[in-house]
Amino acid sequence: MIRTISLAPAFAALLLAACGTLPSRSMPPHEEWEVVLAYAEHRPDGHAFPASGPALTILELVAVQGAWRERFADGRRYLVVDPGAGALQVRCRYRIYPAHGGAEDPPPHEPESLFPGARLVRSQRLRRRVAGGRTAP
Repeated sequence: MIRTISLAPAFAALLLAACGTLPSRSMPPHEEWEVVLAYAEHRPDGHAFPASGPALTILELVAVQGAWRERFADGRRYLVVDPGAGALQVRCRYRIYPAHGGAEDPPPHEPESLFPGARLVRSQRLRRRVAGGRTAP
């Protein structure tokens, strides 16, 4: 019994040290968007979609209309539309972070540059978090 009690302070100190290494609870400034895109003309090698990286996180990418298959190459995701399948419609939710950690505002969402060749059907900003962890309209 005495040995168990003497280990308790060491165990408590270990737990306190572990709690000191947790990351901050606040998220960095970012904008979260949902877009719906349409592709009428299809590329034989497929439509390229952006990959997550330091300034961009793809939260969801779903083909909601059209016959397609998926392939991955060069660190990107491609949706290849079957010949004669008609239009492809895609819904994507993503988060953009400031390009250089110190910027107050994230870079513009510009779906046209993120999804080349797509026609923007709908674009909606879901959330904007500014410095200090506050959510802004």
